[in-house]
Amino acid sequence: MLTLTMLLWSGNLVMGRGLRDLLSPVSLSFWRWSLTALFILPFAWPHLRRQWPIMLRYWRILFLLSMLMVSVGNTLVYLALEQTTAINVALVNAVQPVAMVVVAWLLDRDAVTRLQGVGIALSLLGVLLVISRADLDAVLALRFNIGDFWMFLAVISFAFYAVVHRRAPRDIHPLALLQAVAGLGALGTVPIYLAEWAAGATRLSMTLGAVAAIVYIALFASFISILFWNLALAEIGSNRAGVFLYLLPVFSSALSILVLDEPVGLYHLVGFAFIIAGIYVTTRLGTRRALAA
Repeated sequence: MLTLTMLLWSGNLVMGRGLRDLLSPVSLSFWRWSLTALFILPFAWPHLRRQWPIMLRYWRILFLLSMLMVSVGNTLVYLALEQTTAINVALVNAVQPVAMVVVAWLLDRDAVTRLQGVGIALSLLGVLLVISRADLDAVLALRFNIGDFWMFLAVISFAFYAVVHRRAPRDIHPLALLQAVAGLGALGTVPIYLAEWAAGATRLSMTLGAVAAIVYIALFASFISILFWNLALAEIGSNRAGVFLYLLPVFSSALSILVLDEPVGLYHLVGFAFIIAGIYVTTRLGTRRALAA
């Protein structure tokens, strides 16, 4: 589920980058999550009716999750894609697993084993190989702009979401939880959307391609992928799930090769090998060592 989620999220980044001239970041975020909420509703409705009292009791945590994932985090991603390059977004996003570990330590005092640290380092090395094309000068020459800063804030928001998600009541059905996050998150973007509209900064060009892209983002990169993400977080925890985020730049590179007809380099294969090795060490060997200790 985590691997498929990373593939679907990579498609979202490609679509978001491609739509930057047609839709403003807030417009894309609002329509994405409004449509996602509509997709989820028929499936989540039976659970919403049955679990409404529980959801009302925990409305604060549900509202916080929706703000962290949708209103703040996702909108910042689209804002970043509008103002910075794909390689910069990939590099900043690569620190997300580290941010999740730090946030988990801050909020829950989670321990990280040395072997898990080695796995994270291996995966990070693989990511750097992929996004820099194994060129050290390319890494050293990066210049961060305001878009990189927006992506860094998005990373922090997503890290808090992953850790705070632990506090969500386990008896709320995943579909009901996703419906709450999508619906409340879409509502949370409305004030920003209205302010953007009033300032004349909104871009909204609903071409056939734009509509098809939004449908993909809402159905696959939102409904299905976030349902998988939530289930995985509940099953293995944020620290182990976070390392899979290193697959995001790998899949994003692969999609760029397919769409843009870019050649496959040796650095792609070497970087992917490091990433897979890091995931194995962190999620398998590191966990076994922790249990043995």
